[in-house]
Amino acid sequence: MTAFQRITTVYCDEQDRLRLSGEQAQGQVIVLWMTQRLTNRLVAHLCEVAGTGAADSLASQLQRSFELQVAAASLVEQPPVQPTCDAAEALVYSVDVTSSQSGARLVFKGSSREVLAELSLPHVPLQQWLGIVHGQYRSAQWPMAVWPAWVEEAQSPAPRPSEAVWHGVAVRPTWIRIICG
Repeated sequence: MTAFQRITTVYCDEQDRLRLSGEQAQGQVIVLWMTQRLTNRLVAHLCEVAGTGAADSLASQLQRSFELQVAAASLVEQPPVQPTCDAAEALVYSVDVTSSQSGARLVFKGSSREVLAELSLPHVPLQQWLGIVHGQYRSAQWPMAVWPAWVEEAQSPAPRPSEAVWHGVAVRPTWIRIICG
């Protein structure tokens, strides 16, 4: 099975698809293309996995949002995985997701259900990848309805101090948007 060691996820305007350039342990690069329809289904499921065990209370949504922000802040910048001219390319038709408390394992499959690649994402890298995919949705101008409120909140830019007022006292929010006035 082709296991990715790292991936670069980019929206490609010409294809109107997400391109996952994945690097294997041997350094070979495989390019996988994902449609918006398939990605919507995957995102919905992975957001459930990333928020496992939490009720939909406001406190749990805020906690999930905060965890996503912490994961994004801890993301170490690396050079992107660059597809080569001889890189194998395939359209992903389905993704099998196996989830556990420690994260998720994704198995990308082609038209004949052949395994194209595998990606294991422990909890924090899963959250980081969700943040990256969310950013690509914005770049693509794809509908954002698939994203739960806690992801939207985590990915929203923090308000400027002059925008946040609570009981007449200006506050500087660090991870939550407070607009009460």
